[in-house]
Amino acid sequence: MRLSGGYGPVVNHSELEAILYALAKSVVVHGRGAREVPAIFIWGPPGVGKSDTVRRVAARLAEETGRRLVEYEGVETYNVVVKEPSRHLVLVDIRASQLEPSDVQGLPRFVETGDGSVYTIWAAPLWARILSLPGVAGILFLDEVNLASPLVQAALYQVILERRVGSVRLSQRVFVVAAGNREQIDNPYARPLAPPLANRFIHVTLECPEPGAWLEWAERVGIHPWVREYVASMGAAGRNPLCGFEAMKDSQAFPTPRSWEFASNMLKRCQEAGGCKAIDSEDTVMAIASAVGNTEANEWLTWAKVMRGLPSPKSLASNPEKLAEVLASKRAEGMAPYYILARVAYASLEDPEVYAKLLLSLPDIVKKAGLSMDYVSAVIGMTHNLARDKLRKLREKNPSLYRRLDEFLKRHYMMQLVM
Repeated sequence: MRLSGGYGPVVNHSELEAILYALAKSVVVHGRGAREVPAIFIWGPPGVGKSDTVRRVAARLAEETGRRLVEYEGVETYNVVVKEPSRHLVLVDIRASQLEPSDVQGLPRFVETGDGSVYTIWAAPLWARILSLPGVAGILFLDEVNLASPLVQAALYQVILERRVGSVRLSQRVFVVAAGNREQIDNPYARPLAPPLANRFIHVTLECPEPGAWLEWAERVGIHPWVREYVASMGAAGRNPLCGFEAMKDSQAFPTPRSWEFASNMLKRCQEAGGCKAIDSEDTVMAIASAVGNTEANEWLTWAKVMRGLPSPKSLASNPEKLAEVLASKRAEGMAPYYILARVAYASLEDPEVYAKLLLSLPDIVKKAGLSMDYVSAVIGMTHNLARDKLRKLREKNPSLYRRLDEFLKRHYMMQLVM
């Protein structure tokens, strides 16, 4: 966490998830009201995982409370939840930029009283009816709030502060989260929040993830290995390829964590169709460019050309002499040694023994290649957190090797293998 800018503390994904979980649990589990647990506004660039983090928290709370997680899909959701509201946690994900004021406050309808008098009341929208069912729990996620019109923003005042939609009061177990892009930083079309609306939230800013943290997630969800190797290589070289928001000015496609996931899916579909057989082939580069833009695709092509004709990264990880020879041959090619070492180290993570032996031999490898020890530090820094869970298995399988690596990292890099 750091304090920077005017959008609240800047947090990473783990910190954001911890904040959301603590607040949402207080509401969903303990039923604390809006005054005790205020709504939260998540600021940040597009595609960095704001909505994904909200979904993870909703899934975690549903599992912990024994409720069934249901995402709002209209009448079908109502028909399911209304039978047993107390057994459901409903995630209502609304794009405020697509709303009219009536989508928030509802529509007026006539009501005739017993004495013949006629009045109008507001008929609340269906999502509000669902979230007001007795015993239901939920998270109301209002995305793109500062792209909404001023009238829609005004209609949200009561929802956010009082958990009310007209005469309908939401369940005391409904937590409100909002999100948006920072005006003039992330999105030139975003509006500033009106002060009365902004003051109804607490505020945090989600930063672009660092390559190491993103790679942990990418491995869990099966992002294409070429994409993971590329991100690891760039990270070891000191560049973050995940967030190229400056490219938004010149290109409709630009790098974000979301668009790199698109690139991964493009590669998978291309290979299923028999294409994208090499990291530098024309169809591979086209797939990358279509997702993350031409600027980043040119960086990919530079990286891919360094790798062209080299032995596989897994074979290099098991052959220190050959790896030193390859690095020496690429020494004059700018960032090439960083790219190669990071790709080899990342590939070696599949086998904890290979990874441990590679790290122990890295000082000798870079020395033989005529490189500085900075290369060792960069590779260890990029892969260390990714390796921790895998190295727990090494401690059981090969305790002697594990101890050697542990001593090596503590002595030279003040790192601990397993916390």
